[in-house]
Amino acid sequence: MTGRGKVLVAFLAAVAAVGLYLAGYARVFPLPDWMTGKTDRTTTALYQSRLDYFRQFPAVGDLVFVGDSLTEFGEWAEHFPEYRVANRGIGNDHTIGLARRLDALGDLSQSTVILTIGVNDVLALRSQPSDIIARYQAIVGQLMSRAKTVVLQSTVPVTAPADTRANGPFAEMNVAMQAFCRDNCTYLDLAALRTEDGSLRSDMTIDGIHLNGAGYLAWAKTLREHLARLEGSAIKQD
Repeated sequence: MTGRGKVLVAFLAAVAAVGLYLAGYARVFPLPDWMTGKTDRTTTALYQSRLDYFRQFPAVGDLVFVGDSLTEFGEWAEHFPEYRVANRGIGNDHTIGLARRLDALGDLSQSTVILTIGVNDVLALRSQPSDIIARYQAIVGQLMSRAKTVVLQSTVPVTAPADTRANGPFAEMNVAMQAFCRDNCTYLDLAALRTEDGSLRSDMTIDGIHLNGAGYLAWAKTLREHLARLEGSAIKQD
């Protein structure tokens, strides 16, 4: 074997050894996010500060909005001035983070919970839809046992420059959660925010993920119509 061949064999053996080592290492010590492509920002000071505030001041409202940055950035009290509104959205949240902080929502017995989550499960955590759906259903189940009503809204898709491959998992999640809601909650499809191909409308966003003013106006209009139907149904039942 030539000298060059020996060097190549030694290099390949070293690569294989490192690969085997990392595979065994990862079973005991998870690889850091920068090596896996995952990003979990629920440990940041901003997230924890907002969560601590929620623990100190439990939600009191007719409408309690729960979710990630899409919820947090909405000025819901301005959109629904006739209701007492509490915004419990936290940027970068996902189903794992939300499940951990459900206790911080406080007494929901007189509240309608307005919920949407899941974007960061796909974009940041790289979770499989089946895993996200299972976590999501568990969250809704807990909220249903505590709240007057739960309005589960469809997960909002993305558009360029965001990674639009995420829209496939989002659509799968929405189908599953809509079916789940037939017996467990009320489902609201935020179709006004989507194009026919399932992407976020470009006139509703600046960065392809978060909503602009037009996006929030469309969302609030859809939600207001849904709440009116719910209240009308409740009046008829009474």
